[in-house]
Amino acid sequence: MQYQCMLGIDFMKETKLTLDFDQKSLIIPDDQIKQLPKVEKPVEIDLSNTKLGEGQKQKLRNLFNGFKGLFSDQPGLTHVLNHEIYTGDKGPVVSRPYRYDRVKQGIIDYHIEKMLQEGKMCPIQSPYASPLVFTRKNNGLPPDSPEAYRFMIDYCKLNAITKYPRYPLPVIDDLITNIPHTGIMSTLDLKSGYFQLVISPKDIEKTAIEQQRPTSYTKRMVLSTIERIFDPLGLLGPIITWAKIFMKRLWLLELGWSDELPYKEEE
Repeated sequence: MQYQCMLGIDFMKETKLTLDFDQKSLIIPDDQIKQLPKVEKPVEIDLSNTKLGEGQKQKLRNLFNGFKGLFSDQPGLTHVLNHEIYTGDKGPVVSRPYRYDRVKQGIIDYHIEKMLQEGKMCPIQSPYASPLVFTRKNNGLPPDSPEAYRFMIDYCKLNAITKYPRYPLPVIDDLITNIPHTGIMSTLDLKSGYFQLVISPKDIEKTAIEQQRPTSYTKRMVLSTIERIFDPLGLLGPIITWAKIFMKRLWLLELGWSDELPYKEEE
């Protein structure tokens, strides 16, 4: 199945579902399946800054619309690996929330409510607490607009007690050198990439944030952005987890595009 779910016995009896544990499959009677037409909007892409001709632009639009199922405005979740926060016997760490004026506190409330609705946060009682911060985006919006700010967490204290597993990151120069006879080179930028990374259930309480409300919230996904991954703000470990995911699921050039990179689980 494409989505994780829990099926109750009453539901399975009513719909006459059959579980085949040997084949790891779910058998659904034909009369229980209702086909609904799937309506997909055309993929909207901005090609104004490209040097392509009109014919090339149309071919590119047709290509994107031929794979509309691959595009989404909402980030998904990867279950290849969960992000773990190794603190050993250290912790918990607690920081007092920073003070903000009424306008900025309203901006914080806006982002928290938005993330709660999107499932990126949930209420929690935790011995850990890290303060909220936000930085101004370079998007030209007025200073009183909530979307003019990037919502972040100050995890300095948590980072200080965290042990990071060593994992080699690809060397960009080596990858470029190993690309023979390349006609087109492209980059892949995931939409809200770190929001697609799930924190291990045992470590969720460590990501709790503290703000001017009686309830703390925890993050289901990592909030650090790639621009600030080496900044003391935000979690510093997700880039290692992302490297493991990419090295496990993507293909390296020296192995050929059809050969999957061998992967060895850590002891």
